[in-house]
Amino acid sequence: MNNNLIDLTKIGAFPIVNNKILIESKRKRNLKINRNLSLTNNLLRDLYITFGDGSFCKGVYLSNINYRIHKEFIKTFNKYFNIRKNEFIVSLTVNKKFGGEDVKKSILFWMNSLNLKKIDRFYLTNFNTDQKGGIKVIYDNMKLSILLKNLLNHINELVSENQLDKRKLCFILDGILNAEGGAGIDKKRWGLHKITISFNPHNKEEKLFFYEILSKLSLDDNIKISQKRRYEFCGWYNHYRFVKIFFENDVIPFSLSPKNAIKLLWGFLNHKRTKSIYKYLKAINKKEEQKFSEVNKYLNYHKSSIEEALLKKFNKFDFFIVHKSKRPYKVSITEEGRIFLKLIKKLEKWLDKSEKLYFEDLKLLQEVKMEEKMLPFERIERKMLIKEEAETDPKYGIKPEERPVEQLINYGIINVNKPAGPTSHQVADYTKQILHIKKAGHSGTLV
Repeated sequence: MNNNLIDLTKIGAFPIVNNKILIESKRKRNLKINRNLSLTNNLLRDLYITFGDGSFCKGVYLSNINYRIHKEFIKTFNKYFNIRKNEFIVSLTVNKKFGGEDVKKSILFWMNSLNLKKIDRFYLTNFNTDQKGGIKVIYDNMKLSILLKNLLNHINELVSENQLDKRKLCFILDGILNAEGGAGIDKKRWGLHKITISFNPHNKEEKLFFYEILSKLSLDDNIKISQKRRYEFCGWYNHYRFVKIFFENDVIPFSLSPKNAIKLLWGFLNHKRTKSIYKYLKAINKKEEQKFSEVNKYLNYHKSSIEEALLKKFNKFDFFIVHKSKRPYKVSITEEGRIFLKLIKKLEKWLDKSEKLYFEDLKLLQEVKMEEKMLPFERIERKMLIKEEAETDPKYGIKPEERPVEQLINYGIINVNKPAGPTSHQVADYTKQILHIKKAGHSGTLV
């Protein structure tokens, strides 16, 4: 049995025309869907994004503030379920506190980002939204709703019966993360604090299915339930196991939510424990077996620090083996340690990719002049004058738009138009809190 190919006629009674499922509609074009549906990775991800942030009642709809998620949703449902872009109803909701110009910019942002000709419905609300508001994409058809519900139930059964491989489970989990996930940074320890997956406390099916996916991926150990509405992964080793399962299956977590992806990847890579273990393993990996003194040559740490780290602090993680048969003790890297080194390299590449996506998002906001994302000098229309065309040698630096976030934060300068009231010292402190950094200074002329 090929679990990657589903015969839709076996999960519901639907009319067949030329070997295609016919979804009839009185007001719209009839949909013709391939009878044999391939369970691709992207389809699984997008179905479970909709499961988390949408509904399959009376058709299908998705509600989210992330344009990338909507873009993939429209693309997927066009490819697999034959729904054209202009057949979706697009509804925009913006908080009442934003004025007429803000609303125009919000409409323009969504039309540009989703390549739409118009927004079908518009509502002002008391719910808290940012300036760009939130979008709901809707396709109303009860017969399609029945097909999609049956399809989702069938996939859930495949999950329960262990009929899907771990890579496909990772894509399902990625869909859940994009819809309901989050990552938090610890401001004091300067690293990843927790990974969260929210669920509807009144929807037992959702809560249990999220747990089942985590269980199938062996991520159910030490999960905490917070406020009866979300699963939390806390502690460095749990975070390591979480990113490791994605690394092993070559799936980027938060693939459509670059801001959360950056928090997760950057937070883990910059965690104090991650950086310490990585330094030790790089040194240990230079030879098959090394004395502690040889490791110390690479690290140049105090002898007592090396002994404490190798015998107590990091010895519980199975990244290396300490040979105690005779003195002086020797240490060698394990297969788990080599996996850790490869994982770090992979996460760095994923982080670079996520940063590029995030800057694309900021650029899109700036194109419609969303003021919340722009500094005063950025609102001025400027022209670039070119005296002579020339190439830049990359060995002398990196283009500003290609610099990684960590480099911008460590070596960047922020121009602040400081109002009367807070002192320069207070503004520097605000900067540290907003950017989650340890050091920030100030200089300039106070008028």
